Amino acid sequence: YERLVLSLQGLGPAAQVKPARHVDVEVRSASSGACYGRTATDGSGTYSLVVQPPAGDDIEVLVFSRTLEAPGHDIVVHNANPPFSPTHSETNVFQFASAPTAAASAIVDIQVPYQAGSSSRPAIGFGMLDTLVTCWDELAAVGATPPERAHAYTRLGNNGVLGTSYYNHSTRSIAILGGAAGLEDDSDTDYFDDAVVAHEFMHFIDKTMSHNMSRGGSHGGELLEPAFAW
Repeated sequence: YERLVLSLQGLGPAAQVKPARHVDVEVRSASSGACYGRTATDGSGTYSLVVQPPAGDDIEVLVFSRTLEAPGHDIVVHNANPPFSPTHSETNVFQFASAPTAAASAIVDIQVPYQAGSSSRPAIGFGMLDTLVTCWDELAAVGATPPERAHAYTRLGNNGVLGTSYYNHSTRSIAILGGAAGLEDDSDTDYFDDAVVAHEFMHFIDKTMSHNMSRGGSHGGELLEPAFAW
């Protein structure tokens, strides 16, 4: 997937391509949409799937910003604003499809684009998912597994709805800024800001896996003890 590089000047214009790790992959009929098989990419962004579509039926390969097919991961990044209750749909995600190709083709490579300036930028969901996969794997490395699915939400132009990036435990939602409507390239966005995404994910971990007795308190602008506030 493509992502803008974060620098002292903000996001971009430099871009990089990174592997879409542990994302859901689906092969389907390019004409009817019938699904012929599902799998997930591995830790290097590679996938392999054997399907048997009807003769003469072209296929397309889709990738989704979720890890439901990936063993050991349970994350969904939604292309939506967060819900008002802890009820989540696994279908309102970022996705990208390959061009239709003959089923006999051995290799279908997909690169999820950022598409600067457009109203559809699927790479932002995959950028968030990549950071969340890193956090999930760090927990797994010390023998910790989150007790429930992680749900993260972002969409272009959502700043007027969110105000800031945050975690809401009552709705089990990680909400990430996607820029101001009409000013998506000239306003605050956090979907490629790994530190912000990881920070909000750790609020999810804090609420679901631990008990916080920090003297640092909240961090909404009030006076804090810096050593404890994180």
